[in-house]
Amino acid sequence: MDRHGEDLARGAGTLFLASAGTQVGPGHFGLLPDDGVEKFSCHYEGDLEKRGRSFLEIRPLLWTADGWPVAGENVREGICQIRSQRTGTILQAPSNANNGTPVQTARYLILDNQKWTMTPVGGGLYKITGVASGNVLEAAGAATVLAPFAGADNQLWKLDQLSDGSYRIASKLNQLALTATIKISPGNGVALQPFSGDEAQRWIVTAP
Repeated sequence: MDRHGEDLARGAGTLFLASAGTQVGPGHFGLLPDDGVEKFSCHYEGDLEKRGRSFLEIRPLLWTADGWPVAGENVREGICQIRSQRTGTILQAPSNANNGTPVQTARYLILDNQKWTMTPVGGGLYKITGVASGNVLEAAGAATVLAPFAGADNQLWKLDQLSDGSYRIASKLNQLALTATIKISPGNGVALQPFSGDEAQRWIVTAP
């Protein structure tokens, strides 16, 4: 049966994943449990931007409220805002940020210090660079600070899309998750904590 209870043998069906842009012919679903989240693999017949060569893609697997699987999205390279699902505020670097300055959250005012460049580095990991400063997010104990990029594990971040479409942002170094501290202390601080699934640890990554 499809999502609406119609018989597939009678021509029904619910689309899970289709060709998009230059990427054509997805198929061969494979389920991949990964650190508390579900992902799936699929093979595309070809990418027209890469001379039609076939390729493998790994994407998040999401679920609707009525239990139907949905293909999630990996974060794409480019400039974005990172918004707390708990508070609605935006991750920002303080305007006078220097090396080692902790990041915080604030109301979105379309400022460059509230914009971040996401750069995939492979294996589901990303470098997250402040547009205003050119420095990157770095895990420093339980804090998140800005620093020049050196390629260290504490400057790389794993982004996993969760079932509600938000993202968990966790340090490669210690697997601690970016957390809005609204439930821990007053103010607009950000901390790194073990992931519990709380809304304070869920982030919306979107175009600024």
